[in-house]
Amino acid sequence: MHITPFAGFEVNGNYLFPILFVTVACGAVSGFHALAASGTASKQIDNERDILPVSFGAMLLECLLAVLALIAVGAVAVGGKIPSGTPPSIFANAISGFLSGIGLPKDIIYTLIALAISAFALTSLDSVARVGRLAFQEFFANDERPSLLIKILTNRYIATTATLLMGYCLALRGYQNIWALFGSANQLLAALALIACAVFLKKTKRSSFMLYVPFGFMLLVTFSALGISMFKLLAKLPNDFVIALDGMQLFFAVLLLALGVIVAIKGIGTLSNEPRV
Repeated sequence: MHITPFAGFEVNGNYLFPILFVTVACGAVSGFHALAASGTASKQIDNERDILPVSFGAMLLECLLAVLALIAVGAVAVGGKIPSGTPPSIFANAISGFLSGIGLPKDIIYTLIALAISAFALTSLDSVARVGRLAFQEFFANDERPSLLIKILTNRYIATTATLLMGYCLALRGYQNIWALFGSANQLLAALALIACAVFLKKTKRSSFMLYVPFGFMLLVTFSALGISMFKLLAKLPNDFVIALDGMQLFFAVLLLALGVIVAIKGIGTLSNEPRV
């Protein structure tokens, strides 16, 4: 079966599957939300029964935001082309245009929406940097007597600098070139979170079958997206391949794919070996 590119607006040769499913990320399923919520929301909820309205309700609101973003892009597009500007400015301009239709001042609404987006982005980046720094430290930490190198790598200032530096280097190519990699990483984390939840439910003698199809589909999507990203990077060899930038993207794509396969195999193996409820 041949899957054609986006009809009428092909984006850098990307295909509807799997790119669509790693683009509309947080509005559908988000690994970052699972990672952040595991250390924050879990400490704020007293009863496990409250998790459904809190977590699922939050994802529904995020889905609403995704739908609004799609509507905004469709409203401002002229002849199938999005106007020039950054995504936040395009979104703010579209929303202010909607609300001006009911009598609200467009300039003030534009400023408020742009400010809200900036605050959202800054708080999200702050959380990502903190989680990334903690993950970097935990990757090198061990229970044994740490060596000097381990002490240096787990130092919070060194770990923070390394995390931010890698993110900066990846961003030098522009968000459009790394979006598929970013979305794949986020959705792969979501798939692994679903596997972890399935293992937890089965170990606690509860049904986990409702998670098998979602995490299976997410693994298919993320592995496909990572494979496409790797193929495109390798296609740049030897002339257009920039080692410092494309090489880092290729390294992380291969690393994500390898780690994802390992964790998926171990998780699915655990599910297979656990006795059925």
